Amino acid sequence: MTVAIPRSVIDTVLSRAFDDKPAEEILRWGLDTFAPRIALSASFGSPEGMVLLDMMHNIDPAKTRVFTIDTGRLHQETYDLMDRVRTRYEVEVEVYFPKPEAVQAMVREHGLNLFYDSADLRKKCCGVRKVEPLERALADLDAWIAGLRPEQFIRAVQQNEFAQALRITVQDVANVRRQVHVLVQAAIDDADKTEVTEVATRTSATLHLVEA
Repeated sequence: MTVAIPRSVIDTVLSRAFDDKPAEEILRWGLDTFAPRIALSASFGSPEGMVLLDMMHNIDPAKTRVFTIDTGRLHQETYDLMDRVRTRYEVEVEVYFPKPEAVQAMVREHGLNLFYDSADLRKKCCGVRKVEPLERALADLDAWIAGLRPEQFIRAVQQNEFAQALRITVQDVANVRRQVHVLVQAAIDDADKTEVTEVATRTSATLHLVEA
């Protein structure tokens, strides 16, 4: 089901009124404006998503939704964390899987680790295991929240500091409807992991880190 986003909401987003607002204020606005059609996209592999989940739950547990993409290649620790999140926050983790037939065909033709072979095969693997399930996850949402790593925002990397830079953008999705993406970015590099962990500790967030 598609719900038209009011023009006033789009104008608020485009005005960049939230650029200097704290994360909690942006999240509260997002939940008040879009719930129940807003959710957090969490990888369960980095602290940013858990900090955001804790913030959302503190703002309004009834409006807190979280989804994740299970690519079929996750660490056991990731599944353990999902279970801890379900227990701690009493929230359903909405898990989306890639289509089995698409994964089967891809692996039969290119092998299990095709993403090592070429950039095109890496894109193909991501398309099957990540992009298509994400599109299904977003189909019933008008807004989604994501914790973004520093390399995803060039300016944040150049600043080389821990900051919660808040950005909201509006984009057309398949020329059918508009989605508002609430982007909460925790800009960190390896030297800043301690500070992120301290923030997570202050918010009593559940954490686990899978070191690369």
